[in-house]
Amino acid sequence: MLSFIRNNVALIGWIIIIFFSGTLFTTSVFFGKNYNENKESKNISELLTQSAATYGNKVFISNQQFRSIVNYYDNQRNKMHPQNIELAKYQQFLALSNQAIIQSFARESDYKINQKEIDVELDQILISQNLKDKKELKSKLKENNIQYKQFINSIKNSIKQDKFIEDLQSNIHVSNSDVENKYTELKISHILLEVNDSKLAPSQNILANEVYKKVRKGGNFSKLAIKYSDDPSVKNNKGNLGWVSYGQTVPDFQDVAYTLEEDEVSKPFLTEFGYHIVKLNKKRSKVKPKDFNLENEKETMLKEKKELAIQEFLTKFVKSNKLEIFDDELNAIHAKVNRNLELALGFYQKIISKNPNDPLPNFYLAQIFLFQKKNDLALQELEKGDIKAELSPNLDFKEIHYELYKIYKNKKLKANAINQLDKIYALTDNDISTLKDLKEKYDDMKKDDMKKEIEKKIVEIETKLKEEKKKKEVSNAEEAKNKELISKKVDD
Repeated sequence: MLSFIRNNVALIGWIIIIFFSGTLFTTSVFFGKNYNENKESKNISELLTQSAATYGNKVFISNQQFRSIVNYYDNQRNKMHPQNIELAKYQQFLALSNQAIIQSFARESDYKINQKEIDVELDQILISQNLKDKKELKSKLKENNIQYKQFINSIKNSIKQDKFIEDLQSNIHVSNSDVENKYTELKISHILLEVNDSKLAPSQNILANEVYKKVRKGGNFSKLAIKYSDDPSVKNNKGNLGWVSYGQTVPDFQDVAYTLEEDEVSKPFLTEFGYHIVKLNKKRSKVKPKDFNLENEKETMLKEKKELAIQEFLTKFVKSNKLEIFDDELNAIHAKVNRNLELALGFYQKIISKNPNDPLPNFYLAQIFLFQKKNDLALQELEKGDIKAELSPNLDFKEIHYELYKIYKNKKLKANAINQLDKIYALTDNDISTLKDLKEKYDDMKKDDMKKEIEKKIVEIETKLKEEKKKKEVSNAEEAKNKELISKKVDD
């Protein structure tokens, strides 16, 4: 489960269409005031008290926004796996962070917004939301406790963000040779001299040039790679990276590699990883698809490059500004993502002390203990969560009972295991996959009466679904027939 969180909406109301439409931030949510747009009117200490996190006290992620996301997903606990819930929360936090970073830079830029640009945005909103005019829009805003002036300011900021993103992407082009490179693979070797600290850059640059001179004088590239390269894989591959496709490496590395001829060695160049010396051993062409179209390829690649430009900007900002998190739950998830399980345990304990009735933090604690092979501690947390779920049924969820069922079954505690299956069944509505799984588990427990009851329920649900499907097919057929009759009348 922990590896899943590492590797891998009702909140989004009718108002979302305004913000970041058609941009990177398709998951952005509008919760009222733009948090970063009023930064000038607040001092740093005030902003920090209202923040879930901050990047170097330059960009602030609203605690109100993040808690709204948390509350939404917590209410999905019996519809989503708890690990999926945490993953969704973290992904939404990252989306909020991206949004806040772009907002901050766009706000500080000197873009001028004219009334025509605002009117164009307003017209699009009226059309997309089926609103007659500004009067109806203002009424809708009032229902959502949003002032019209505040709404217009948000539109202005949205336009600024679009302009900022356009500037980020303004120098991006795709040539015919870029497309050819996409269908060309390179067999390359490299020597990496890491620069983990900017203070080391000058000395590593000098060393890189010295190594380059050795190569130019006929030095064996593989032997020099083994001696000097900081790439962890060099012991096994002697610096040979094998065949590399276009888009597989960071852009700075790719730009150099694809300019080389066979057997040519590059001069030392810097990427985010350090100084590289690259040798092109061979190149070969890939077969283009039958429906290959040069202009379509260029258009697709241009879109990809533009998205990459935004991501590179965000990555650079995040790497150069310390992330400080103030929300306990976000800290716990962030710690797990970064494999600091002991730190995560501490934050989950804090969450439990603040929310003693919620079984969800106990489940997360148990997951960590199970991962650490501390099964007795995991069982303690799961049983605490089970008791809490009994006292607060609205906070109950199936996964805690699945985990207890597995543990009790392994311990040969049949009655306890069946009790947990009963609790899962009580939480299951018409989910056929869950019901089928329960049927198998009751069968395994020799609980024939429950097995038969579930079999009967599955038949009832499947029969109902077939009837509904048949009704829909009949309805669609009648609708198609009516359309055909109307079409004939119009033709006549």
